[in-house]
Amino acid sequence: MAGDDGSATPPTAGSGRSPGAARTDGGASTPAYRLPPPGATPTRVLAVSGETAGASPVQTLAAVDDRLDPDRVLAVPPKPSQVVPLAGRALSTPVITRTGVRVETFASPATGVALVVPPNVEELSASPAETLDREGLPETPSGSADEWGVHLVSDRLALEVDRHDRSATVRGVEAYLNAVGEGWTGDAVTHLSTALRPGYETTVEARDETVRVVGVGESRARLGAAVREGDPAVARLDLYANGVVDAASVTPTEFGLRSLRGVGRSRAETLREAGYTTVEEVAAARTRELASHDGVGTTAAAEIRTRAEARATGTVRPIEDRSLPDGDPVYVDLETDGLAPTTAWLIGVLDGDPEDGDYMAFRQRDPTDRRTHLTAFLDWLTGAQADRPVVAYNGLGFDFPTLRRLVQEHCPAYRDAWESVYTFDPYHWAVTEGNAALPGRTDRLEDVATALGWRPFTRGVDGRRVAEVWVEWEQAVLEASDPSAVADPDWERLEAYCEDDVRALATVHEALDDAARLETASTPTGSDTAQGSLGDFT
Repeated sequence: MAGDDGSATPPTAGSGRSPGAARTDGGASTPAYRLPPPGATPTRVLAVSGETAGASPVQTLAAVDDRLDPDRVLAVPPKPSQVVPLAGRALSTPVITRTGVRVETFASPATGVALVVPPNVEELSASPAETLDREGLPETPSGSADEWGVHLVSDRLALEVDRHDRSATVRGVEAYLNAVGEGWTGDAVTHLSTALRPGYETTVEARDETVRVVGVGESRARLGAAVREGDPAVARLDLYANGVVDAASVTPTEFGLRSLRGVGRSRAETLREAGYTTVEEVAAARTRELASHDGVGTTAAAEIRTRAEARATGTVRPIEDRSLPDGDPVYVDLETDGLAPTTAWLIGVLDGDPEDGDYMAFRQRDPTDRRTHLTAFLDWLTGAQADRPVVAYNGLGFDFPTLRRLVQEHCPAYRDAWESVYTFDPYHWAVTEGNAALPGRTDRLEDVATALGWRPFTRGVDGRRVAEVWVEWEQAVLEASDPSAVADPDWERLEAYCEDDVRALATVHEALDDAARLETASTPTGSDTAQGSLGDFT
């Protein structure tokens, strides 16, 4: 284990870990720490159902395909056979289905990933190497078919829910293993199930084998701003050679007219009937033209057009004439052990601008000590930085109340000092209060910052996976007879992920500050000019 000084350290790229647990010399179980290999490029797959294809406008599906840029589209239930007829002309990416008569495959030497999609698992050869050789796929750099990271797709693994015990287990594992054969088990194969929601991950012990199962099926979860309950979704799957799958549900509405706040199903249909089929076409329209259509109106049209301009131009657009707080901001992001956190084990801080600012990581070094690193952060913040605003994205919803509670529990002497800190939440200011239109396909931090030109240093890592790594390490240390024998996660890489978040936050904050200094969407009455007419802005 590392020391317990709680000091801040700068991040560098680290090394990944192979799947599976091992035994250390001290007899402790070493956690798997399932992260993608550092610097690795994934194979990207979009899992699309026929139901989603049928419910989405062609222009919207084309935008999904263009923006996410997958290597392949995977047709999944419900109605997988309808994906090509319904969406084929909208997609420039080849579609793989399980409804044919032969095994479909795709392999990329650049990623080391081989995707294998049989109509039935009984159709597989005895091993992945035989299947890939039979299909004539390109060789890995070493020339060995055994070195592919294989991702095998089927619908044979699903959840069985016990409502009495309030538990769920993956059913059909024994029958599945009998069908695929021994050559398709082991660490080199990840088993993808279209009968499980995207992002669901588990390992199942059966027949002295450990089977790694990941869901790639359809999801209808609520995902945040611009996503409505019940919207059909696609799964964005980034597949890595070491078996890690970075999965996210994405609704096609995030890319179409309904991604604009104020545009629901009815209003989107009105705009399409009027000839506005894309966000860019709405952005190019005059406000008075949009307002002339039934159910739109002048006020709604002005705001919809402003939001469309933000999306089309990749810039923040002011809506209300309000400025951001004065002062040199301190950007903060927390990594916790879950959405109902008992600790903020990493407090990432950026002091300066997005590109060149100094990053500091105040990290908990001992699972039993939740005070030392928090005290170090508070000492730094309430010292020379005392008069600076502390900025966190969705800070009012998560970061600030979490810090307030942890300070009260572990550092009560700092309670008054923390309460005197000026805090600012850009998400609340822009979205909840409606002061600015953001350019992201959603209002999530990563989507907004990406639209503004930010690019992350880390890939395939998100808050959920980082939290899982912490919890896995924490439990191993607490249960070990010799905690020092438990291998550490790649702390530098986890800190680098948090650094990405605070630099993304700084990118968004600076863009909001710049936009707030500009003229708002309202302008005095006047005739048509290069700026537009009153009807274009009010």
